[in-house]
Amino acid sequence: MSRKRSHNENFLQTTGEVFCKITKLNERNETTSEEDNKNKSESFNAAEIVSRNMDLMNLIIRNINNVSERRNIALTYSFKTKIETRHWINYFVEEPLFMVFDDILIINISHFSRSVTKKLEIFGKKIKMHRHKIRTLKIKNLPSGYFDYFKKLNCFENIRTIYFDVLKFKYIPMAIFEEWPSLRPNTLIFGNVINNDFDYRDSNRAIYNNEKYTFPKCIRNIHLLCETENVDWMVNALKNFQNYELESLVLMENFTEYLSGLTMISINSIIHFFKKVKFLICKCFPSSLNEYFAQILSDFIISDNFVLIFDMNFNVSKCNFDVWIDQDHSLEGNNDITNSEIYENVSINGRYLSIHNVKVYRSDILIKYKLTDIEIMSLKEGFSKMHNLTTLELDLDLISSSSHTISLFNGLGKNLKNIKIYNSGNLKLNDLIMLAKSCPNIENLCLEDLKSNNITIKKIISMFKNLKGLEIQFSFEYNIKNIIYDLIKMDDIKKQYLLDWPQIYLLNIFFPMPDADERELLIMIITLTKVYIYMLLNEKNNYMSYIPNHFQNFFFVLLSSESRTLIIIYDI
Repeated sequence: MSRKRSHNENFLQTTGEVFCKITKLNERNETTSEEDNKNKSESFNAAEIVSRNMDLMNLIIRNINNVSERRNIALTYSFKTKIETRHWINYFVEEPLFMVFDDILIINISHFSRSVTKKLEIFGKKIKMHRHKIRTLKIKNLPSGYFDYFKKLNCFENIRTIYFDVLKFKYIPMAIFEEWPSLRPNTLIFGNVINNDFDYRDSNRAIYNNEKYTFPKCIRNIHLLCETENVDWMVNALKNFQNYELESLVLMENFTEYLSGLTMISINSIIHFFKKVKFLICKCFPSSLNEYFAQILSDFIISDNFVLIFDMNFNVSKCNFDVWIDQDHSLEGNNDITNSEIYENVSINGRYLSIHNVKVYRSDILIKYKLTDIEIMSLKEGFSKMHNLTTLELDLDLISSSSHTISLFNGLGKNLKNIKIYNSGNLKLNDLIMLAKSCPNIENLCLEDLKSNNITIKKIISMFKNLKGLEIQFSFEYNIKNIIYDLIKMDDIKKQYLLDWPQIYLLNIFFPMPDADERELLIMIITLTKVYIYMLLNEKNNYMSYIPNHFQNFFFVLLSSESRTLIIIYDI
């Protein structure tokens, strides 16, 4: 993200008065003509406007000045979530050739044509305008015929991450490094190669065509999201590197779906180039895993009605490569104390210690499945062995009773720092008390669909002593007065209510629209509080991309006590 600040931002930092910027994203006009209505229907909605002009959002984000703390708030809301998900090509809707979203540039040119070339002449100027802030380049499609055009733009010197996503078969991703010498990223992400050419040949052909190209020496991290069983093409791509010269290799769950013994042999041929390796394992595909990873899953008694995803992180220099492919060797290692002390990936306990992140959720949202007593105990025992677990995402709809929730929370370790709980409708205050007791070092907490009126913002902050970021999406059943009482305080001198800043770095809350009196009280308090305020008024049914879809009348508040910034977004 760029450090360059706008004039408005400088004004905010110098003035001592309340600044309130109100931006109406769409004006409603009931008396427009049919022609105006037609033009309006073809105009951008609120989400599209924000995604194409991030000046206001950059202004908001930059007021959270402590970058390290902002990054630590891992489970509070990220404005880039929607843009980082897989983006599919629709042949019946013309998509933009490029899009700039915050510090991300997306290029999507499906074919070489005269009309596209004319458009690029205009868009090239816009890309240059954003060159100072672009850090990530996401290439969905880019014909080689346009390599020279982007080379002449010469505006990618600040790119740090390149994401190759949906690629046509004729496109060779790594060829851009020979064409664009100024391109010096440190991270490469290979996404899914989708058959979008009605060509039913091998869908990984675009990746395999890289065999004659090598990675530039600036590369330090490689992520494989692609669904493939073969990484032999990377042997040649890495030939210019020394052992342990690259920082990390990340193998996502789509890749590890095919993590058989043969795949591990292929990985072993390249893994020595990296210092660290991360495997994301999904329990949905135990049959395709080799014995080494299947042993971890076999400790969990689980059904097909829920999904368990976890990562395994290893220091490559301390790993025995043979144990990943040799079934007998992996089983033998459990009793070989000397071998286990030398290599961190040999023993079962060592594998549990490598797990830092776990996600548990229903495999089918339409099936109301509840975990059995045996499954709860299995998860609890598994969590108790994960001493280095730092992040947990849990779907509470899987748990049938508060006693089960308390039992599960009781098995979590003290190193847990981030937790996100989906479907928190049945969450009780006693459940959170147990969570705070078992995991006193939690820094970031996210609760979705909270219903219990016994759970309040101030109670949560008082329970979790090390809390830095809190995000809550309140249910329609929640009493709005509880939220208002937690956000205000009485000024004994002036005898008036003011905003009560929470004693954490970031508070991010969604709640149903208050009634007229409550809304008037909130607006009055905000007006009386000397704070940098941003209000975004959003026309009904044109929600911004980061607002939950199920909030049809909502009030969104984000408080940053460190920078004294308040962001308010509400439906009108």
